[in-house]
Amino acid sequence: MEKLARDHSVPRSEQRREASRFLPDGAQRKIAARKPPFLMRFPTPLVRASLAALLLVACSTPVGVDRTGFEFVFAEQSRNVLTAGVLSDSSRQALATVGLLETYRSDPDTALERMEALGRDGRDRPTFAALAELRYSRSLASGSSGDFLAAAIDAYLYLLCDELQPAPDPFDPRFRLACDIYNRALARALSDDSGAVGIRDQVMETPLGSVEIVASRPGFPWSEQYFPRFMPSDAFRVRGLRERVRDSGMGVPLIAIRKVDPDADPVPVEHMGPNTKLAATAVLELEGGLDALRSGRIRASLQLYLATDTRTVNLGGHDVPLETDLTAPLAYTLEGSKLWDFSISGFLSGSRKQFPPGVYLAQPYQRGKIPIVLVHGTASNPAIWAQMLNGLYFDPDLRERYQIWLAIYTTGTPVLLNASDVREALVNLVRELDPDGTDTALQDMIVVGHSQGGLVAQLLVTSSGNRLWGAISAQPFEEYPLSDDARQLLRRCAFFEPLPFVKSVVFISTPHRGSFVAGGWIGGMAQGLVDLPARVSAVGKDLFQADRLPPELREGIPDSVGNMKPDSHFVRTLNELPFAPGVHLHSIISVKGTGPYEQGDDGVVQYSSAHLDQADSELVVRHGHSCQNEPETILEVRRIMLEHLAATAPRKSPER
Repeated sequence: MEKLARDHSVPRSEQRREASRFLPDGAQRKIAARKPPFLMRFPTPLVRASLAALLLVACSTPVGVDRTGFEFVFAEQSRNVLTAGVLSDSSRQALATVGLLETYRSDPDTALERMEALGRDGRDRPTFAALAELRYSRSLASGSSGDFLAAAIDAYLYLLCDELQPAPDPFDPRFRLACDIYNRALARALSDDSGAVGIRDQVMETPLGSVEIVASRPGFPWSEQYFPRFMPSDAFRVRGLRERVRDSGMGVPLIAIRKVDPDADPVPVEHMGPNTKLAATAVLELEGGLDALRSGRIRASLQLYLATDTRTVNLGGHDVPLETDLTAPLAYTLEGSKLWDFSISGFLSGSRKQFPPGVYLAQPYQRGKIPIVLVHGTASNPAIWAQMLNGLYFDPDLRERYQIWLAIYTTGTPVLLNASDVREALVNLVRELDPDGTDTALQDMIVVGHSQGGLVAQLLVTSSGNRLWGAISAQPFEEYPLSDDARQLLRRCAFFEPLPFVKSVVFISTPHRGSFVAGGWIGGMAQGLVDLPARVSAVGKDLFQADRLPPELREGIPDSVGNMKPDSHFVRTLNELPFAPGVHLHSIISVKGTGPYEQGDDGVVQYSSAHLDQADSELVVRHGHSCQNEPETILEVRRIMLEHLAATAPRKSPER
């Protein structure tokens, strides 16, 4: 019985019933005759529940704790004006400490003036942390740009003013909150009715006095003529990308929107896609410290930087990391882009009007940065590299050392023509960007090709000799009857040497020995839909005048699908072409399923077709053919880029 009484796992009612078995019969009858418990004497469950609640309240002490778990307490302690729309505990405490809590509730402007005077005269840093949050809360109510600017200024003083004591503590939660308030308040202060952020000279009236803002672009290489409009990145939710790549610091992350003027003279920004948006950051630097605050006349410098290239800036004598958002501008660029329609139109039609074949910069050209050129595959477009771009932007060291270029071509036309277009675009671009040949980084290029794009990349680092023309005719090229236009085009496609500035190639799901899909009924159906451009058809007419042609040419010039049939003359000849000495080759091969990869395929290309004995490295990714945006693929490309850097000569930092 004693053991039973000590067993707390047994309900008390059962303990009492079990204990009564050890009592005399009369005692048991007395227990059974007792009145029911107090609460059970009341007639209804509702009344009993109400009385129970009152008894519980009456039993709780005025001061105590409730066990809620870690998450609830952390959320409660982390509440502030940005996360929950309420003041943080530290700001309420700051008001209470100087006896201004009630004043703030009834007359917030007076309370803020008194707090400002106390912080300024006492040179008290924590006071300015509270002021920044209090002013931001006040700004939300007023909607005034001047109020928001005052909040940003107080946050700036807390973070960077050397006149205040004690020194800022980066472990203090107020430090990060002050950074966030500075960033958010500055964005709101500079935004117009459309939501755009103005990077311009202006004078703004604030509760702290008149603020004269002088705008400049020390780290952004274009004037208002080319990039006049900026939208705050934080105002947009991103969809379709796995990660949102951000760096924490100070400043307003921006989306720089280019002004497209087709009648303007060509300028370097024309090498970027016409709708490309750039990641930028704006910061405001104060002049004069507390003396300017006392005078009521404050000067400030509004500075604009390109986020992909600038990691830190000097504000008030301190090196400060920039707050950046590299994903929102990328997603904004692709929102509603006509590139998505190019996948089909660029395959079925040889039209070059809307998107002429070429190479475009995803970011501005800067000396000293190595180009990595991404070449899409069949029935695709440069937008398919979005996840790859986002993944490469994630590494700030790669951003500092590389620039990303994107190739585009009409994917239904013959592979040789596509490779010729990309080769010519690269040669012209390198010559135009570096006419005197002094930018050695342009001579260390990496080319990454997916599917047909891998074949295009292969043709950039091989030597044709007479092999390609020999597969067409035994008659010498110069003696073959051709029109001048046809001869010029054929010479460009069938005779070439490796590009000397391409030092590494990454092949992703590349059909070096053809695709079994291209050789099947699906490929045959797709091949019948492709409309070859007039320049290719004209060459065909000249060729067909000859009596001796390979069987695959007798019915017309094959499109890219025909080129990629496993038994095509093109594929067989391509595999005979030697790679340029010293070029590093890397293979990323997609294979579906879990069986032996040597016998596998990705639904389009067999492993045996994608494998290269000459490759420096090979990674098998368990995925379908479109594996270019898979995490394993992106990590492997990053690894290759880092390896490529280690093999290149050290260089100076890029010019800004």
